[in-house]
Order: sequence, then C-alpha cells, then structure tokens
Amino acid sequence: MLKLITLLFLVLTPTRENREHNTKEAFFTIEKREDQIHVLAEFPWTVRKALLHYDPNLERAKEKEAFQKSFYNYVKRNFLLKNQKGKPLELVSVEQVSHQGHSHQSNFKFRFQGTQFIEVHNELLFNIAAKQKNYHTILIDGKSFEGITSANTPSFILK
Repeated sequence: MLKLITLLFLVLTPTRENREHNTKEAFFTIEKREDQIHVLAEFPWTVRKALLHYDPNLERAKEKEAFQKSFYNYVKRNFLLKNQKGKPLELVSVEQVSHQGHSHQSNFKFRFQGTQFIEVHNELLFNIAAKQKNYHTILIDGKSFEGITSANTPSFILK
C-alpha cells in the first residue's frame, strides 16, 4: 500500500516536466563556467511571436540568419547580467540547442563574457504578454539562487 501511495504521489506531483505547459512562463538556468556565464533558456512556443513583434521585418525574411541575428539583438536588449557598477556583461553568443522537455518549447544557450554579476534584468517575452513570468536558477561557486522577473519587477539583485 505504501508503494502505491508513493507511486501516485510521484505521478501526480506537478513538476516543470509534467505539468501543463504555460505559455506565459520561461525558465532560465544561469551558470558560471570558467571565464563565462552560460544561460540555458527554455521558452514556450510564443518566443517566435515575441521575435516577430520585436522585428516585424522578419515576416518577409527567408534566411535563417535573419532570424538568428534578430534573436541575438532581442536577447542583447532584453536579457542583461549587470556587474556591481551597473554595466552589463558582454553577450558573446545565442544559439539554439537540442530540444529537451515539453514538445512546444524552444531551448537556447546564451553565453556572456565575464563571471561577476549581481543583477539579472530579464524582459524577454514581456513585449507580448503582460503577465509573463521568467523563472531563474543561478548556480555560482557552489551556491544556488532563485529569482523571478515580471513586467512589474523586470530585475532582481543576487543576495
């Protein structure tokens, strides 16, 4: 009986992988690696809509490179990791990575030059959803931090 209860608990407990996918939520894992910060971003399918809203010229674009350049600029403008002086770390690259998780999501990796930051500013997807929430897990030097950004609070300081 105990095994049955445990099994039911595991199956019915909501997790990021098994709960219904919310299109107004995105998840970011921010990790320090050597001399860079790596960010794994998990977006709902609406990321394409946000990009088209950001850059309407993409409606006519036929080349994949146009989307890549526009997405890089969208991230550079809306996702900032700031140091103690308030200066953003330099965004080095944005690349799509292999699919993990829900079938209606897109995964990307952002890389930033440098490792010292105290503020996360993230307005990605706010241009299409006023109720957008971005969830962050930050892993630095064996410590873990959590933070959420929304239209009302687009940034937070690591404590």
